[in-house]
This record gives sequence, structure tokens and C-alpha cells, in this order.
Amino acid sequence: MQGTEARRKPRPPFKVGDAAPEFWGYHAGGEAYDYGKSFRGKTILLIFWSLEDPDHEQLNGRLRKIRRRFLDQQDFIMVSQCVDQDYEKWIAYCKRQKPLDGNAFYSDGKWIHQTQGGFNLDELNSAKEFGMTKTPAFFLLGPQRKFLAVKIPEKQLVEQIQAVLKQQTGR
Repeated sequence: MQGTEARRKPRPPFKVGDAAPEFWGYHAGGEAYDYGKSFRGKTILLIFWSLEDPDHEQLNGRLRKIRRRFLDQQDFIMVSQCVDQDYEKWIAYCKRQKPLDGNAFYSDGKWIHQTQGGFNLDELNSAKEFGMTKTPAFFLLGPQRKFLAVKIPEKQLVEQIQAVLKQQTGR
């Protein structure tokens, strides 16, 4: 899926309550993250995006604001996965970004940036596993590894996150 459109037939859409497929990737510091091991017990906003999206810079700016808004939520993290195959281009982009609270753009514990780019692993491609046909796309995944919200419109992200976290904490 180079850019914004995939070339293969999408899988049937997931529904709220369905088990989420595995996903993994590498952040620009070289560390691997794996949904099954790295993110246990977390509520995750999973973002698929591309450097070829016309407004990817603005999108990441808007996501910074969301990260700040929910920074105090201990069990909530954001995972951005770039779907592009050009690993070096993605690394260069990450290095040009402003640090998040003193940390590198790609190594903040509350917002993890990762890619599978350059690894040519079609059978383990996270975007394909999630049925991606267009970027950006947003999913909320719960601590029990199930979908809490599927293909959320960007304008509804804050509202959806608030509703899920409120339901989980009872506040």
C-alpha cells in the first residue's frame, strides 16, 4: 500500500468487539514493538498513515494535541504506523520532527512511531491485516485485544477516546 490506496481486495471489515489482529513494527531507534508483547493491558489508538498523505504534517500536529490531552491516562497509548516501504525516508522524517516533551519524536512512551517499511514482509503486513485500503485510518483497541472503535473519522477521535476511557475507568 504505497501512498493512500491499496492494490488488493480488502478483507471483510472488523466490528467493535472483534479480536484485533497482531501488529508490529520498528521505531526509528531500531526497537521492535509487538502488539501481543509490548502493549499488554493498554488501550491503544492505532493510526495508519503515509508520508504520501497530502496533509501528513498537519495530521501529526493534530495527533500531538491528542497525545497531550490524554497524557495523564496511564493505560492509554498511541501507536502510529507508517505504511510506506521507504524506510530511510521515514527515518529522515522522524529525525526532522520536534521532540515530544524532551524525548525524540519516535521514542516517547505515550506515542510510539513505527514502520514495517523496507522489510518486505507481505504475510505480516499490519496494514493488510487491518484491512486498510486508505490512509490515514484510526482504530481503538482495548486491553483485552479487541476492537473498541473501528475506522474512526478523525474529527471524532477525541470524543471516541474520551468515551472509551470513561467507560473503562467508570468516571
